[in-house]
Amino acid sequence: GTVRALTDFINPLPDYLYSGTERITVMADDTLRMNLDVTQRVRDLHIELTVTEGDPERIAAITGTLSGVAEAYDLRNETLYGEAVSTRPTFTRNGDKVSADLRLLGIMGDVQTLDILLTFSNGDTQSIESDLTEVLAGFNGSTEPFTLTGNLRTPVESGFSGSIDGWQQADGGNTDAH
Repeated sequence: GTVRALTDFINPLPDYLYSGTERITVMADDTLRMNLDVTQRVRDLHIELTVTEGDPERIAAITGTLSGVAEAYDLRNETLYGEAVSTRPTFTRNGDKVSADLRLLGIMGDVQTLDILLTFSNGDTQSIESDLTEVLAGFNGSTEPFTLTGNLRTPVESGFSGSIDGWQQADGGNTDAH
């Protein structure tokens, strides 16, 4: 295979991918009609951080990279394959919420890491790395939307570092309403 450059990133929000396989036998000069059941092969991931320390209005821009995601899907064998790669989701801020939407084939590799770079209105920047390996452990094997929430603590003054904590998977809405 070819060696992938470390600067290559996969699309964070591709279209939906569906696939299905069926083995059929068609007799000569016969017409066969069939219905093929297809399965969704991607899963939506919504990341939402609440700014719990510092002034969210100071955040002028947010960029991020999520590493440890699957790059390819083997349609014939119905498995993830290839190497763990990175993607750069688009982050937006609305009030005290910072969020991004991704659509992934799955997670891959030993570690999933989110790196975000905050640019503040005064020009200061702050890089924050967060390990998502544990909270994304159950990501593969389902197509239900997956929401991760956490707290973003931005530096209150220059020279201090920010952090992300309190990661948890939000309820996927699987509760019965009566």
